[in-house]
Amino acid sequence: MISESTAPTHLGAVFLLVYDALMPANQSQQYIAFLRGINVGGRRVSMQRLCECFCDLKLSDVRSFIASGNIIFQCGKLDAAALEKRIESAIEKKLGFESATFLRTPAELGKINAHQPFADTADESFRRHIVFVRAPLTKVQSEALAALSNDYDQLVSKGREIYWLCRGPFHQSKIKQPALTKAIGGPWTARNVQTIARLIQQVDSAIA
Repeated sequence: MISESTAPTHLGAVFLLVYDALMPANQSQQYIAFLRGINVGGRRVSMQRLCECFCDLKLSDVRSFIASGNIIFQCGKLDAAALEKRIESAIEKKLGFESATFLRTPAELGKINAHQPFADTADESFRRHIVFVRAPLTKVQSEALAALSNDYDQLVSKGREIYWLCRGPFHQSKIKQPALTKAIGGPWTARNVQTIARLIQQVDSAIA
């Protein structure tokens, strides 16, 4: 059974970074796949069916984490971008819809969790999300992203992630999804920071 614990994860994140750096080249790599548009709106799919898409690709130790499209799996060290495309094709073939896929290793997830651009914002009513994108933003994309920030939303990019602070419930954000897609020039998917922290606990416990 997958744990629902939400204990602090900063030490776990450091362990994940060290583990990934020391892993032998011939050992399999663990990935976390973040899938866009799973179980939102009218699109519903069971996690078992979703995991089957990964098993069809001969990926191992496949398991889901909550029902929002987060899949943990193992495979040999492959080109991550090419693997993302293979997963997207497998999902479309088996389930009949497109779902943009974003892969991160445990080490990458640890770095994401450790970066806290809004650490000085202590208001508990504020909501923080991580947006996963294909590649670091260009200067033009970064300027377009900055232009979306407002008195309710603040967006900060670093690497292949965008850190999104909402000064209240996420569903009341003033930023419309098409506007964000246009600014960054491609697909994206978002997870709240609590989900990221709990995912780190999952991969951390699997390593231990």
